[in-house]
Amino acid sequence: MAYYADEARTQEAGKRVEGTGSNLVYGVKSNNRPPVLDRTHLKKTYTIPEETYFQFYLNATDPEDDALTYIAHPADRRFHSTKSNARFMTYKGKSDGNIRFETTWFESERNTFVPIGAADSYKEGTFTFWLAAADHNKSDNNHVVKYDVEEVQVKIAKGKPFEIQNFDNGSWEQNKTYKGGQTISLHWQVDEAIFTKDSKVRILLSTDSGKTYKYVLKKEVANNGTCQVELPNISVGTTRGHFGKQRGQGIIKIEVIDGLAYALSCTSPYKKGGFMIQKDPTKPETTPEPEPQPNPRPNPQPQPNPQPQPNPQPQPNPQPQPSPQPQPKPAPQPQPSPSDSSDSSTLPNATAIIYNAVSTTNPENYFKIENADEDRPISVLIFDEMGLKVYENNYYGKNGEVFRGYSNLKTISNKPLAGTYFYIVIYYKDGNLEEKKGFLYVR
Repeated sequence: MAYYADEARTQEAGKRVEGTGSNLVYGVKSNNRPPVLDRTHLKKTYTIPEETYFQFYLNATDPEDDALTYIAHPADRRFHSTKSNARFMTYKGKSDGNIRFETTWFESERNTFVPIGAADSYKEGTFTFWLAAADHNKSDNNHVVKYDVEEVQVKIAKGKPFEIQNFDNGSWEQNKTYKGGQTISLHWQVDEAIFTKDSKVRILLSTDSGKTYKYVLKKEVANNGTCQVELPNISVGTTRGHFGKQRGQGIIKIEVIDGLAYALSCTSPYKKGGFMIQKDPTKPETTPEPEPQPNPRPNPQPQPNPQPQPNPQPQPNPQPQPSPQPQPKPAPQPQPSPSDSSDSSTLPNATAIIYNAVSTTNPENYFKIENADEDRPISVLIFDEMGLKVYENNYYGKNGEVFRGYSNLKTISNKPLAGTYFYIVIYYKDGNLEEKKGFLYVR
């Protein structure tokens, strides 16, 4: 294929022309038109506090309706210069337009997870980014890629980091199990010198350790540092993390709508772990909307909608349950045949065998669970007749830690329990997450 040095294609590139030197490549003439970035929500300058993650939501249209990819390129390193202000990586183009700058974790070798990015990346400074959309057409062998680029600046200022401090009324723990439909309290840090009084945030939930955020817990609330949210009625389990340990996959994300900053409930999901959610079988499951297509709009003109909320995330129902209960109620739904310790073992289709008679004096009569996957964690919750939690263990049976009729919670005395209690057991059988509820008896 010949390359030319002039638009008329009269001079082949690379061939020496008397008096002109070597010809440079002019390029292949193309009728392809470039995509058009939606600039209605973009600002020339953004300000975020130090030690804060940030992101761009990009969207564009293409006159030929070509497929698009998006990129946010740190442009602080210049050609022919020994000085550089660059701190951030350039990531491969994405089709969904959500480009996040955060400390990500990947498995390097033998279950060792290491962070990507410099430790001082999010310190004070001013940084330039080129936001771009590029079109692609794999069916056209002569397709010439065209771009649309917008330059913005991100100022990282001294101040309080935008971060989630805790949730669940301040008692949040890693790898904790919550109930589907449960209401929890979120608390995050807001620097009022950086974020205006009318600042708004969106609250999202990830079920895959932060890869995607398909559930919207709050579409728009005030950025004032506190909010109550209702968890969707779904099952969120664990994944293999650091050194093969099971880690919760639930992560909450709080993102500033008219800005770049966002915060995560867990910044190292494969090392420390997020949280789990136990679906309530008595209530309908919350279903997110399908993820939108990268380029759902065929209109070649830029979108006229000036709304400052460019979020391309799907919008599932943010309130799956009209009457959330923060604590499960043990009494209304008795389990089949809970009257003796052999109830689970006598069921022909039981996938787990549960011995529900517990003695505080006989060490052999503890709350025993058999026939579950041995290489997966077992989660046990036990409540009294008033719905008060008296025992919780997300790694039941590990290191001999089992329920023998005593509470393991600091808020409850260490005296032996007695009477009828309600249990919830979450376990894996043949790789599938299952759940059992029933009554147990302590004497």
